[in-house]
Amino acid sequence: MRGDVVQLGLNGEELVSVAQFVIDDSASLPVVFIRVIGVTVRARGEGGGLADATLEQVVNRSSKRLRTLGHSRVVLLGNVHADNTASQSMLTRAGFTVTERRTGPYVRWVLPVEY
Repeated sequence: MRGDVVQLGLNGEELVSVAQFVIDDSASLPVVFIRVIGVTVRARGEGGGLADATLEQVVNRSSKRLRTLGHSRVVLLGNVHADNTASQSMLTRAGFTVTERRTGPYVRWVLPVEY
């Protein structure tokens, strides 16, 4: 299975966050590639709480989906611009680590998850 997922975060009827990620279980170790996690300008200033919660939902949602398909582990990946300290802080708080792989100014972050 390979599929793109878009996740919207709402506060009442107001959009406050969005995430877009790809789940790929075509190999023996499934991969979730996080393409975007964003918080609206109006919702910023709440510290990293909203971004952290959005990322946590991505991890939980993708893990749950893969568990139902019989997988017991997954690797989450994301590329973050070297100057994007807010995103780097969010990933660090979530337990992601930096790999040596770079694509231009983007640094690869990884989080292996077993359940």
